[in-house]
Amino acid sequence: RRKRRGEKEEVISDVFVQNPDCSNRTKSQLYRNFGKLYASQGKHDEALRQLANDVYFSSLQVGPEHMETAGGYYFLATVFYLQKRIDCALAMCDKVVEIWLKHVRGLLDPSKARGGA
Repeated sequence: RRKRRGEKEEVISDVFVQNPDCSNRTKSQLYRNFGKLYASQGKHDEALRQLANDVYFSSLQVGPEHMETAGGYYFLATVFYLQKRIDCALAMCDKVVEIWLKHVRGLLDPSKARGGA
């Protein structure tokens, strides 16, 4: 079973390398999925690398303050927490809350959606 998982990772990675023109959104999703996979396997350092790439490509696609990017920050927080790096986990959670708060305020008052806090 483990061997098949490793083979799947290789196949997905090969597809990614062979298609460099894929969108930043696709790259973000791929890195997020790998990050979640490595986190579930207890490979926390590798999970953080993958999730950092997720946030990077999501930021290129929709911006660092976008709801889609907030998911990457959330998963980073989860892995930091698993590593007992509580300050880092809380910083990522703060970022998620900041993004959600801005989004909700924008829904309640559209004039605040583009402006400040």
